[in-house]
Amino acid sequence: MELSFHLGALLLTYAMHSTLLIGGVWLIIRLVKPRSPELREMLWKTALLGGVLTALASWLLPLPHWGNVLRLALPGAFEHVLEALPESGAVLNESGIIVTTEERPDALAQTAVADTGFDWTGAAQAALPWLFWCWLGLSAAGFFRLACAWRRLLLLQQQGVLVSDGDLPRATRRLLRGFGLDRQVEIWMVPGLQGPMVAGLRRWRLFLPEGFFSRLNEAEREAVLAHELAHLARGDGWWLLAGRVISCLFSIQPLSVVSCGHLRAEAE
Repeated sequence: MELSFHLGALLLTYAMHSTLLIGGVWLIIRLVKPRSPELREMLWKTALLGGVLTALASWLLPLPHWGNVLRLALPGAFEHVLEALPESGAVLNESGIIVTTEERPDALAQTAVADTGFDWTGAAQAALPWLFWCWLGLSAAGFFRLACAWRRLLLLQQQGVLVSDGDLPRATRRLLRGFGLDRQVEIWMVPGLQGPMVAGLRRWRLFLPEGFFSRLNEAEREAVLAHELAHLARGDGWWLLAGRVISCLFSIQPLSVVSCGHLRAEAE
């Protein structure tokens, strides 16, 4: 119960914060329509990470947060209220107002059960474990999809042919020096690949369709290479991975997937 409570409180706090941030960024972009791609990308990055950071700060620091409503589901949630009431018999009535009576009735029963007789506290206690397992299943499914995507990249590498010398490696090194980077990039020619793509966080890899550049002139090859290498130089892989991990961990928030999609579009 304690684990379900702490996890539920964090997820609920993140859901509220991220909804406000992502919705606010979406409204700014729709209404203000900033022309700068860098500004739009920065806004979506803020929407992606802002909810996580503020939720963790609210939870770790002694600050009020939306997750406190789940405390009603903990056993004895109203005992601290009863202990704080004066001995004269002040209690909470059914409307949640402190009143004074000659005797102290069971305030917990009055505040936890509505006029309809439905026990909200008991229902919340029963729902928390189910919510925990639902979150665990959705998160596991998300990480499984992430692992499958990584597996597909490994298969591309197994099917491809490494290009270690020639015009392509030389052009790649020259373009990276233009970005102010002195890094090695593995170039793989993969048969059947639909289009060029890059992958890797520390070990950079460039995947190209077999025979793709035979249909392009030198200027077009330079443009395609510069576009793909710019993703590596800007660290887009780290941001997209962070978005995928956040979407998996906070699977209750579908807007995080929307934020990742916009961030991917701005990176292109």
